[in-house]
This record gives sequence, C-alpha cells and structure tokens, in this order.
Amino acid sequence: MNILIADDSPISLKLVEKQAQKSNPNSIYTSTNGEEAFESYKDMLNMGLGDLVLLLDINMPALNGIEVIKKVRAHERSQRLTERARIMVITDYDTDDAEYLARLVGADAFLAKTDTNNTFAATLGSFLKRS
Repeated sequence: MNILIADDSPISLKLVEKQAQKSNPNSIYTSTNGEEAFESYKDMLNMGLGDLVLLLDINMPALNGIEVIKKVRAHERSQRLTERARIMVITDYDTDDAEYLARLVGADAFLAKTDTNNTFAATLGSFLKRS
C-alpha cells in the first residue's frame, strides 16, 4: 500500500501520518495543498506504484479535497486505469452534507477530525487494512 496524505495543517498532517505508519505502508507521501496532492498522485502512478490510498482534507489551498477527488476519478477514467485509488476524506467538516458531497464525487470513506482519538485511530486503521 502506498499512501498520499494531503492536509494544509501541519499538526493534522503529522497526526494522520503517525496513524498511517501503523499500517506498515510501502511509502507515505505528503502534500499541503490540493494541486500538489493531485500532482503527487500522478507522480505515484508514473512511478508504477499500485494500491494507492489518498487521505484528503476538504479545506485546502489551490484545490480543495472535493476538487482533488473529482480530478483523480476523471484521471482514472481517462487513462482507463483498472485499479482505483481508495480515497478517504479526513476533515473538520463533520456534517452529513460534507460526507454526502465527498461520497458523491468518489470518496470511499469519510472521517471527522473531531472524532475522539480512539475512534479516529480505529476508523483510519480499519480503512487502511482493506487493501
């Protein structure tokens, strides 16, 4: 599994990275804005990395997480990729509307940063084990 984490908050980025490391991924890449995240995703594909997992914040500069998901899913279709990236949105926006929109554009899972530490770790860990 190869993980890309995108979040403009250094604290959130480190927290998610620390939790992601527990899943023993082959690699972890990080981005601090949506445009960089999409470029990193394409770089990972160009390196031949498979089993891609994207952990995206919604509110980021350049492109927000929803826009990144749209671009990733469009890229998968245009390139006729047989393996879809698994995408989890991890955000402060803990609302049904945010989750609905994220899933509508192609997110596989949604996690609120406001969840308690144990719930956050368990939910993220469970998602990462589904490879």
